[in-house]
Amino acid sequence: MTTLSTPAQSIEHTWQTPSPHWGTGVDPRSSENGLFTLFYASLERASHYSWLNAGRTLIDKTYLSILCQTRQTSMQGIQPTELANRLDQFIRSELVPRWQMLDELNHEARHQLALELLEQANNTLFAGHPAGQSTSSQILFYLCPQLPFFFLPAEADMPYPTWHNQCRSQLAQQLPQLTTPPGTAAYGDSKAQVFTRKRLQQGDWWQRWLFMQRT
Repeated sequence: MTTLSTPAQSIEHTWQTPSPHWGTGVDPRSSENGLFTLFYASLERASHYSWLNAGRTLIDKTYLSILCQTRQTSMQGIQPTELANRLDQFIRSELVPRWQMLDELNHEARHQLALELLEQANNTLFAGHPAGQSTSSQILFYLCPQLPFFFLPAEADMPYPTWHNQCRSQLAQQLPQLTTPPGTAAYGDSKAQVFTRKRLQQGDWWQRWLFMQRT
């Protein structure tokens, strides 16, 4: 058994370890690093190519299956292909027009937009069903790190806005403790790793991820 002698080594291990809930438990795509790269880096790459993806959805149905099984969240009876199509619709209507300006928003505007987009995503993906908020939040957490999403546990007995504001308050209190350096961008091709590394080093996604490991 590997001895993890420091908190940073323990966090890196968590960041890189494949999920036992997907496949045989050794697929690097199911690691936290892998999920971040599959979702965020895929969109960032598409943004450099006029959002073209050879006629395919920007986020593949397999990526959604990996996320839902890894995070133990439900597709609410929707088939992966249909969910990928619905997500593509949401991305192209709501994220693509805003993608280049998300980093320019002030703190309060980012939180407000996150709440609005979570509601819109849940409407598009799950017809606004309250049970879909958990999966919607987890998709957006990895898909759009520029905005302060928090993934809502499936067992949480509260609507997303309540959870968001609760997490926001707790994160502000814990922020001085969340000092572990960002994990290594070790999954994906060289360009995907560059996108991942750059995003982890800017904004507050890494601190939110550390916070969610404690929640």
